[in-house]
Formats: sequence, structure tokens, C-alpha cells
Amino acid sequence: MHDAATPINPERDGGLVGNRQLAYTVPNAARALDISDRQAWKLVHEGVIKSIKIGRSRRVTRQALEEYIEGLRSAA
Repeated sequence: MHDAATPINPERDGGLVGNRQLAYTVPNAARALDISDRQAWKLVHEGVIKSIKIGRSRRVTRQALEEYIEGLRSAA
């Protein structure tokens, strides 16, 4: 049970807050965008999609995915 002062551990709790996932593995981010894992990794490595490190794992935040999509809309 989490009390108000206890930070949520995304690795243990699946990154969910209010039933909304906060961060995705790169392959899961690829699925959310309906692109290949390879394309998602390319976009992350190029810095087109921002990512973070949690321990030794790389994650893409929901906000980073939304910013990427907004950038695509603006460019269209």
C-alpha cells in the first residue's frame, strides 16, 4: 500500500498512475505508435523521441510520445 509520501516505483507498479502508464519500454512504445521496434529504437537513438534511463533500462514517457505525435501533426 502506498501512502501519500511514498514515491511510486514504476518498475514494481508497472508505471501506472490513475490507470495511465507513465513510461514504456521502447518495444511497447513502438506498439503504441504502430511502428516497428527497429524504427522506434532509431527514433530514440536519434533523439527524435526523448527517452529516459531507469536503472539499466531505457523508457519512453507518455509525454515524449505525445510530443512526438504533436511534432508530426505540426509538420504535416
